[in-house]
Amino acid sequence: MEQKVLEFLKSKHPKLCSISTVNSQRKPESALMAYAILNESDLSLLLSTRTNTRKWSNLKKNPHVSLVFGSGFHEATIQFEGMVELIDTPESISSYQDTYFSQNPETLQFKGLPELCFLKIKPTWIRYTNYIVNPPDVEEKAFEIIE
Repeated sequence: MEQKVLEFLKSKHPKLCSISTVNSQRKPESALMAYAILNESDLSLLLSTRTNTRKWSNLKKNPHVSLVFGSGFHEATIQFEGMVELIDTPESISSYQDTYFSQNPETLQFKGLPELCFLKIKPTWIRYTNYIVNPPDVEEKAFEIIE
């Protein structure tokens, strides 16, 4: 399943997903965001945001996140749950920005913003769903987070 997920994520142009976090009142908040593949072997992802956003505040209190990939009825979809590591120091931002911006050149206008930060996400659970094929291909896997 991991290879199918990786091929799907690599094939998307632009690389977009919906992200959901939960605020302090336990209400969901979602956004459409660009992603980069950080590590192909463990399917970790990198998303960019700003330190003055609701999602950043939410993730400081609750590092659990949900992502959805796919944009139509004629392709597979992916549900992705994970744990976020917040990346906001200048040294760590500089070590991740080349990976992120090389996969998302349409976001280059955000490079260098003082409030720029990254979300490093490792999966805890993924479901790959493809109803285009017959029989449908539905696979899921739980991942153990190793610190």
